[in-house]
Amino acid sequence: LLSLNVQYLFSLSVGLPVITDPVLNQYLEGLVGRLALRAQGTRFPFEPFWVRDNSINAAAFFGGKIMVHTGVILVSETESELSSVIAHEMYHVIQRHLARSIEEKRANLPGGVMSIVGSLILAVINPALGAPSLMASMAGMQQADINIVRANEYEADRLAVDLLAQTGFNPRGMGNMMRALANKNSGLS
Repeated sequence: LLSLNVQYLFSLSVGLPVITDPVLNQYLEGLVGRLALRAQGTRFPFEPFWVRDNSINAAAFFGGKIMVHTGVILVSETESELSSVIAHEMYHVIQRHLARSIEEKRANLPGGVMSIVGSLILAVINPALGAPSLMASMAGMQQADINIVRANEYEADRLAVDLLAQTGFNPRGMGNMMRALANKNSGLS
């Protein structure tokens, strides 16, 4: 986990256009602070930062770091919409989603590897059965990863909506942001 954090910090220092504008940073820190006062399970302070990028994206990292692309503020029509994205990322940190997903993938790995090994042995004996078995084994591992991500996203969404309500933001901001993202991705905006 430490090496992932080091890789993250290195990538920040060499590639991402981090915004250092004190007014924007103070605004983001204020939103995070307001949300953090009511967030359940916070273990350490959050460190939000803006990245100059027009895509609608944000990400959470180890140590409470939360990256928000400027595209999020460009598409947000209300502070509740912007806060929904931030609250979602905060709950990825609070719920340890990154660490938990690594742990779950590590726990799933032996079974997946055994399934692939079994499929390879079957392929030697009967190629007509082994090839589909190998494809199914690999698909099963991929599906397990997808299930982990989906569960984490659902949990972060659910907890973020509750947090929005507790802090006086409109919880419908989450749905509005989801629609804005879906429209952007489908080319409707």
